Amino acid sequence: MKERLRIVLVTLLRVDVFNRIIVFLSMCLFLILPSYILYNIHDFNNNMVIVMPCLMMLGVLLGTGSLTLYRPDKTSWFYFLETFLILIIYSPEWHEIPGVNVPYVNKTGIFWAEFCYCLVGMILNFLYFFKYLIKRRRNCLDEGTNHDTFYDFLNAMDSNESIEKDLERLTQKENVNPMARLKQIKFSRMTRLFSALVCIGVAIVYLALLSGNADAERLPLFKVSLSGIFILALLLGSSFLFPKDFKYVFFYNALLFSFSTILSCRDAGVSPFFGILAMIVVFPSFLITMIVDGRTWTGAKPD
Repeated sequence: MKERLRIVLVTLLRVDVFNRIIVFLSMCLFLILPSYILYNIHDFNNNMVIVMPCLMMLGVLLGTGSLTLYRPDKTSWFYFLETFLILIIYSPEWHEIPGVNVPYVNKTGIFWAEFCYCLVGMILNFLYFFKYLIKRRRNCLDEGTNHDTFYDFLNAMDSNESIEKDLERLTQKENVNPMARLKQIKFSRMTRLFSALVCIGVAIVYLALLSGNADAERLPLFKVSLSGIFILALLLGSSFLFPKDFKYVFFYNALLFSFSTILSCRDAGVSPFFGILAMIVVFPSFLITMIVDGRTWTGAKPD
């Protein structure tokens, strides 16, 4: 009996199992309040100040949370950090929900309980993540894609090595070989970088447009743009270090913040053009990554 209990405890305390448990519990518990608030939204109290915090929380829980359940070892710290930031950024809205009556619910108590839960989960996973960084493997930077270069993306077939060497000799210029250098650059990684820069640039543009507004800090667009800059920049760096774990988390959040930006533009009185532009840029990058990843999923060797 003691041996069985020990085996159960060892299994439950394993990093991936433990993270899946605490992430899943947070997804279930944190869904209650935003879902209840949205259920009580009617025509007379329908505004983005109420709706946006709930949509952002639901988006993070269901999207980032689900991706974290799939690869919990190195992504759990980010899930708890992002949830923690949503709680902090929208803390006035969670404490006082204008126009929505939430009877028999202690909103402040729920907020602080979620705050502490996220803080503990984030600290535990930060410690594990930094320990992994110290002892990280050499292949952690590997994209795990197939024919993921500017030359081979459309071809998707093994090239003739002798012909490639001849082409490299033809392009040789003063000890610099541009073709050889381009073949070392991952196409999907460059498109991910470009889409991230566009999304962050769009957020900065909207912050600049709101700079003359005295109530800018209260607008949902301001909070979405500010949090988007930090979260997407952090995800971009993480997706470069650990692409297999973070690149789809990046794409999901880029689309989430682009969509939230479009929804928030009306209340701020600005055009959603830049938000739509960001979403248009992210989609092709996401598709390119799916193509070069899909080749390895169907049996092709990673580059």
